[in-house]
Amino acid sequence: MSGDAGTIGSSNRVTTPTEAGEEIIDAGTIGSSNRVTTPTEAGEEIIDTGTAGTSSNSSEHVVISMARPPFRAVNQDLFTPLSVSIGPYHRATCSERWKQEKQRVAKATLKSLEHQLRQQLWKLVGDVKALYVGLPNMELDDFVTMLLEDGCYVLTTFAKYHEFPVVIQPRGERNTVVRDIMYLLENQLPMIVLEEIHRCLTPGRSVVEDVGVRVRELLKEQLYIRGEKRPLTVPAAPCHLLQLVHSYFQPSISVNSGEQSEPPQLERRSATGSDVQEGTQDRDNTRRRVGRWQRVQAAPCQLLQLVRTYFQPSISVNSGEQSEPPQLERRSATGSDVQEGTQDREDNTRRRVGRWLRATEYSRHGNVQLKPREFKDGVESILDVRLEGSTLWIPHLRIDSSTWTILRNLMALEEQTAGTVGSPVTAYCLFMSQLASKAEDIELLRRKGIVEHFWGNDEEVAQGFADLWKKVVLDDVDNVDSNYLRDTWYLLHDRCESVGHNCWGSFRHIYCGDSMRFLAFVTAGLLFALQLIQVILAGFSLRQQQGK
Repeated sequence: MSGDAGTIGSSNRVTTPTEAGEEIIDAGTIGSSNRVTTPTEAGEEIIDTGTAGTSSNSSEHVVISMARPPFRAVNQDLFTPLSVSIGPYHRATCSERWKQEKQRVAKATLKSLEHQLRQQLWKLVGDVKALYVGLPNMELDDFVTMLLEDGCYVLTTFAKYHEFPVVIQPRGERNTVVRDIMYLLENQLPMIVLEEIHRCLTPGRSVVEDVGVRVRELLKEQLYIRGEKRPLTVPAAPCHLLQLVHSYFQPSISVNSGEQSEPPQLERRSATGSDVQEGTQDRDNTRRRVGRWQRVQAAPCQLLQLVRTYFQPSISVNSGEQSEPPQLERRSATGSDVQEGTQDREDNTRRRVGRWLRATEYSRHGNVQLKPREFKDGVESILDVRLEGSTLWIPHLRIDSSTWTILRNLMALEEQTAGTVGSPVTAYCLFMSQLASKAEDIELLRRKGIVEHFWGNDEEVAQGFADLWKKVVLDDVDNVDSNYLRDTWYLLHDRCESVGHNCWGSFRHIYCGDSMRFLAFVTAGLLFALQLIQVILAGFSLRQQQGK
């Protein structure tokens, strides 16, 4: 018998499709307090999923939602799919061509499995809806159909199935399809849906592992990560694909002590989000931070979070230069501003560090040499920035049409999952947006081999970096858990405050800024030396003549 279909979020009585001879089942409303049931086979029990997942909509759980309106308004195109829409938020704008393509792929992939899989997805409806915020009104059957078709399209795009068709994107649209599915926060499906479909197609295999292979290859092609296969500490299925991407952007923080012969005794804290292991307190009640950022501390639940798992900067602080980071007050970085916090309780003084300086300013005032850092052991992603002596090593960054998209969406994800996955991408974007904020900085970074771009001029790239940080908030910028580059920031500030580094850096900038100026300086130096030698020899000759 067939029944009427209600809408998601309504209070109407809803019946679900049933097999012939079955009774009509009251499905209730998804996410409400009513009883929700799923279609069953003859003789099966009716399963109550009415409240399944309804309590998941809390701050402790990752949800798939739209980006914060002010953050999104800076450039809405960075959050809007260009080709294919996945999930409910942009479903209304999906073209008919892409709807038909997703239907074709789902039909060819599922074949006789469609009915069985549809039943399994009905059981997950309550949990799936709990992961979304602000769902548009949809028919229940349409909602399940969307999960089925979109899930099949995502899996056949990123996983290899020997017995099923491979999705071939239209010519020229491969990059936009990958962009839409992997990087857009608002264009995600919960990983529990992908896991259910994947289990049905290939029993016994993990969707995180199979999809992660393709994700890693794509990120390596775009020069975001090193791309070597590494074990990911994912305790449970990622919430969505973007969370997998995000887990590759987790920093590693370690302290190298040349003065300490024995390893320090460590106390272990529960690792939640961006927490790291801390050492036991010294007698002066200070802490030494060691240990490693964990790849994923909370279970990622979508594809973008899966992508994030591949960004793992390895940051170390050389204790030979600074054994303990200076104690600073708690502050927040909003846009390019740094707000002052409360005074230190012990000495009641403040140390003003200010913003990151520009690349040309570090070179001129801090005698800092900027060099590209190649991917190798310990350098896993573009986030692996490191200061060694007077050299600031920055991984090579290729800027193309998707660069701002992935960085802004990963920052939006970190903002929504604050305290769960940390903010390494946000800290990196703060660093780069201020380091490369003008055309002359881009020119310097490009000449050093740190930045590569395909835009018309350096001004456009500098504007892109400036827009990258608009409407972004990094809470507690002086906390290494939030800002993994904090110690590098402090050390660079100290170098720029040093009179010696300032004078030598200015000298290098004026006379050795480029090859032509350096050549002219060397030539002038040689001429001066020759003139000096000539004067000295003439003096000796004159003295000898007077002696005679």
